[in-house]
Amino acid sequence: MSPTIEDRDIIISSNIFYSPERNDIVLFRDESGFDVVKRIIALPNQTIEMKEGTVIVDGDPIDENFVTGMPNDMEETVVDEDAYFVMGDNRTPGESLDSRSPDIGSIEEGRIKGEFLISAFPFFKTM
Repeated sequence: MSPTIEDRDIIISSNIFYSPERNDIVLFRDESGFDVVKRIIALPNQTIEMKEGTVIVDGDPIDENFVTGMPNDMEETVVDEDAYFVMGDNRTPGESLDSRSPDIGSIEEGRIKGEFLISAFPFFKTM
């Protein structure tokens, strides 16, 4: 999630009254049991593709002033029902293991543990 969240940041998340939305930074558990932090890019049943570094959701390019790197192109795909398409903020190929990888894919809502609220260390910053 660099540059938004750095290595060794201690983060606080919450799942109280939480309903996932686009651009939320969420904490979820991966298949190996590790907690992972990524940003929601597309919601259930939306289409997503990437062309020339631009992420396109439901045919419209989205504004992402928080990312670094240039992602590879990706064919249009439909996000699974009751799932979310998540990506790291560092879009350089190979830097973020996220929904672009067939090994990860869409994240089911039940796997989302909460929304990122604040980084408590090394200093307080909110998203």
